[in-house]
Amino acid sequence: IGEYDKALGFYEKCLDIRLKTLGGEHLSVATSYSNIGAALCYIGEFDKSLNFYHKTLDIEFKKLGGDHPDVAKCYRNIGAVWSNKGEHDKALDFNHKCLEILIKTLGDEHPSAATSFSNIGVIWSKKDEYDKALEFYQKCLDIRLKTLGGHHPDVAISYYSIGEAYSNKGEYGKALGFYENFLAIQIKNLGGEHLDVAFSYYLIGETYSNKGEFLKALVSYQKYVDIKIKNLGEGHPDVANAFWNIGLCLQKSEEFTSAIKAFHNGYKIQRKGGYPFRIASCYEQLGNKQEALDYFIQSAEIRKDDPEVGLTDETTIESIENAKRIAKELGKESELPEWIINLNT
Repeated sequence: IGEYDKALGFYEKCLDIRLKTLGGEHLSVATSYSNIGAALCYIGEFDKSLNFYHKTLDIEFKKLGGDHPDVAKCYRNIGAVWSNKGEHDKALDFNHKCLEILIKTLGDEHPSAATSFSNIGVIWSKKDEYDKALEFYQKCLDIRLKTLGGHHPDVAISYYSIGEAYSNKGEYGKALGFYENFLAIQIKNLGGEHLDVAFSYYLIGETYSNKGEFLKALVSYQKYVDIKIKNLGEGHPDVANAFWNIGLCLQKSEEFTSAIKAFHNGYKIQRKGGYPFRIASCYEQLGNKQEALDYFIQSAEIRKDDPEVGLTDETTIESIENAKRIAKELGKESELPEWIINLNT
């Protein structure tokens, strides 16, 4: 935010000079208004941002006419602010105005029109109207394939957007096809060890996991973690999260010993209470109640002091109750931490 505040200061100085030297209706003044509107949007001052974008629109409409691509761009910017405010219907109105101008002035197969179709698809996705989103994403993809070719980064983005929409609909098989197309372009353009490629593998792993195909998910998650380690090092939080996902897949596959190893790998990086909770659950499935007790206690200890969760969190309470239950089964209630013994859950 600090950098945008600095930018805002310079944009305002520029505006003052342009107003003084060029007058209030010059196109360069409109550009300054737009720059200020963008900076205000970035720092979350949406109402102020709208005010400046509308000043831009007034000048450009008067100087360029209602069908100019710069006016379309202004409609798009206003729509983006309304979307950030959560006013998606208003955002749709302005984005459709943008699209109408672009089609009229540039044609319905221009890359700018494709981007406008995509922007409308994003808004429908935010409204959870995924079928409508897919309609616009598909129009965007068709144009991009025709005008940019099958390996362009923008085509990859279209594949990703369509895959995400199908995933949100729960149609994981269809989502996989588009995510795999997304991955193929990423590998071709960036190489097999780029962090953006890791993200593609993550999406595929997550989708296989959602389908209940955990072994296939593991293959993609392992590729994800390998790239993350190579680029970020073994101690990065993203690597811990990757081990978490691998552990979940193994646990769901009832590969409890391997799951424990994966959760341990994440736990060494990130001292979060979720890891010992999962480790404890796996040990209990294996019949090792003493280890389960130790890790449920660790989970409770970490989670109670974590400001993001605390004592009232559902999993914290479950950790405490499981620790008490297993301690009672083992006849080791007196060995529980004093704060657990004295706590009423």
